[in-house]
Amino acid sequence: MSNRYSCPNCGFELKAQALFCPKCGSDENTGWSEDTIYDDIGLPDASQNEAKKKSVIKQDLIYLIMIILFLSMLYVSLRIF
Repeated sequence: MSNRYSCPNCGFELKAQALFCPKCGSDENTGWSEDTIYDDIGLPDASQNEAKKKSVIKQDLIYLIMIILFLSMLYVSLRIF
């Protein structure tokens, strides 16, 4: 008797006593289908996270450039007097 089987939904190899698939989230309550308990929790997909990270990096770079410009202008103005 095998102690492993494949998820009927995604094919991920599961232990015989598994109550749900850690890969797709299917379980006995969802009938081992694509409709899982995680469908309606509103998690952002990976593309949204990447876009947000790029936006934050771009904003941080702009702040850094502004600080450098301010400090260089302050240095020049102090050297004149």
